[in-house]
Formats: sequence, structure tokens, C-alpha cells
Amino acid sequence: MFDSFIEKLQYQLRKKLPGEKVQRIMAPPLRLNNSTNKTTIKSSVLILLYPLNNEIYTVFIKRAEYDGFHSSQISFPGGKYENVDNDLSKTALRETHEEIGVNPNSINIIGQISSIYIPVSNYTALPYIGYLKEKPEFKIDNFEVSRIINVKIRELMDNKNNQTGIFKVGNKLIEAPCYNANGDKIWGATAMMVSEFLKIVKQTDLSNP
Repeated sequence: MFDSFIEKLQYQLRKKLPGEKVQRIMAPPLRLNNSTNKTTIKSSVLILLYPLNNEIYTVFIKRAEYDGFHSSQISFPGGKYENVDNDLSKTALRETHEEIGVNPNSINIIGQISSIYIPVSNYTALPYIGYLKEKPEFKIDNFEVSRIINVKIRELMDNKNNQTGIFKVGNKLIEAPCYNANGDKIWGATAMMVSEFLKIVKQTDLSNP
């Protein structure tokens, strides 16, 4: 099942991506457009897939509490491009290794989805898709990550888990669309990435590998 899914997903990733139109389904209210004329900070994240008990999982992290824009938020592993990285895929792999301890050499990158601008931090993030043949042994960096959240792809696709929630932005509370992942609320730019990713996954017909 998993090998077939990865093959179909890789095929779909070569096609024209759904892009911003699908991302914005999960956008918070009053969010700026994805495009910007400003000089932004380059970054990337990794949507990491692995099989377990005939299910396909992906990995989110809950960031540690710190004095910064993304404190305590749920996101994919990833971060800012550094000069040691040859390209943004290396950034995603390096950050994944630093944050959750997965060996970059064990991860197979099969494509990417549309980049997304994150106004609050002025980052432009490029999400890469990668997979492992089995669940890895995670080792979190406690300075950056408070915990790992493993979620079945089928759960993200279940309409009952597509909800709205109340979130704090600065000194304000806003209502925004989110994914409920076993009680954890995934929203903002990460939910927008998930929206596009799931649109592509649905084209693979996951239920019929």
C-alpha cells in the first residue's frame, strides 16, 4: 500500500499544483495574500511520511515556548535557510534532523508543494514532501521542540476534523479554520500547507492503493 501511494503521490506532484487557491481555504481571516513584493526570509519545511500498521502518517512538532513569533505553535519540522545549505531541500532535511533527530540520509524527497508567505515573521516557506520506509526513532531537541505529534493522513482527510478554533495573535483572539489532530489544533500557514497537500493526496485515491 505505502509504496503504491508514494508512487502515485510523486506522479501527482509533477503536475500543476493546486496552489494558493486551495491554501486559502484554511487561511485565517484578514490574512495578506500569499504573494509579496518585499524581500523575505527564505525557509522550508518537511512533510514527512511513513507507514505504520497499514496507515500512513505524517509528523508535526509543537514548538517550545520562547520569545518569538512561532512560540508554542504546531508546525512541520523546518526553518530558515542557512549558508551551509545547498538548496532549500537541504534546509528542510537539516532542520528535521536538528529538531526531531531523523537522519537526512534516510529520507527520500519526492517533490514539493507551493511556497507560502508568512506575514508575522516575513518568511517564505517552501514545503517539501519526503518519506521513510518505517517509523523513525525520534529524538527531539528540547530547546526548540516541546513534543512530536504523529497524525494519520486519513484523520486529516476526515471532514469532521476540519473545524474552526479560537487562537491568540498578539493581544487579540481570532477565529480561524483548523485541523483537529487528536485534540491538537493545526492552523495558520501550516493548515494552509496541509490543505494543498491533502488536495493532492485525494488525487492519488488513497483508499484504493
